[in-house]
Amino acid sequence: MTGCEAFINACQIYIAVKPQDFGNVTAKIMWILLYMQTGMAQQFRNSFLVLCNHQNTKQSVDPIEILYRNIYQAFGDPNKQATAILELTTMKQGAKSAEEHIQCFKQAYGHSGYQETAGIHELK
Repeated sequence: MTGCEAFINACQIYIAVKPQDFGNVTAKIMWILLYMQTGMAQQFRNSFLVLCNHQNTKQSVDPIEILYRNIYQAFGDPNKQATAILELTTMKQGAKSAEEHIQCFKQAYGHSGYQETAGIHELK
């Protein structure tokens, strides 16, 4: 899982667990943007705020989903399958426990698109 996906998942979990903290969609968006404070994340935040100020979004589209899509487009993995295949072919157990190694393998395998035989070949 990329840092981008982890960030989005953490935001979604927190918002789901604490809905009373967010009176409306704007509160959700501003809370998420609050954590984008340095480097490229800060630049993204500034650009997104300008975009929001200049663009009226359609009522049928959830603005929070637009934010998540924009975050993923800016920071996400453009080719998950190729990344997963690279991870599978270079993965080594190293200092990880066997259980941790298998969990990492399963996650990468799930995104790789490999069939069962190829997956078995890559498990080292």
